[in-house]
Amino acid sequence: MFNELINFISINFNVIVKSLFLTSKLVLIAFTLGILFGSVLAAFRVSGSKTLNLLSRWYIGFFRQLPLLFVLLAFYLILPNLLRKFGIYGDVTFIIAVVGFSLFESAYFAEIIRTGINAVPSNQVEAAATLGMTKTQSFLLVVLPQALKNSKKSIITQLTTLVQDTSLVYVLNMNDFFNATYHAGEASGLTIHAMVVTAIVFVAITFGLNRLSREK
Repeated sequence: MFNELINFISINFNVIVKSLFLTSKLVLIAFTLGILFGSVLAAFRVSGSKTLNLLSRWYIGFFRQLPLLFVLLAFYLILPNLLRKFGIYGDVTFIIAVVGFSLFESAYFAEIIRTGINAVPSNQVEAAATLGMTKTQSFLLVVLPQALKNSKKSIITQLTTLVQDTSLVYVLNMNDFFNATYHAGEASGLTIHAMVVTAIVFVAITFGLNRLSREK
């Protein structure tokens, strides 16, 4: 079993590395956009504006009630035709995955960051105002950094979920790590070995993220 596992990795090393790089790129982009848009949504929730608060609550509630698989499939059916109108042709599965994950994850990050914002002491905002900062400057330079720090553990937990959920892009026929490794195992008759490799990588990443979330 062990020798066959090593043999599978050596034969499919390039496929594994290339697909793992693609999955990592998807996670990095979706995480970054999710945090950015989630921060905007969180700002809307605490802005005091009824309109912005309502829009943000509607968006967050909408995406949090949908399965991620449904979101990916919906964008898979809608986005290609939309992108063609802007002259974008060819394989757009990666764009679809980025859009789907980013919009979906932003709804979860928004609530996480909002909780972090609420945990920032009010005297921090008052001190920023005393220094002559505008509300926008105060939020960006004082409140948001502390909110992200307060929410570190929850953000990393959601990032871990994002990493695990990347396997769902198989519905888009994208050569992500899970899909490419599985098909490599299927082609060589070593499906179980492919699943073992996939499990080892996901467990290693999850373990690393869990350790990171415990650090102060």
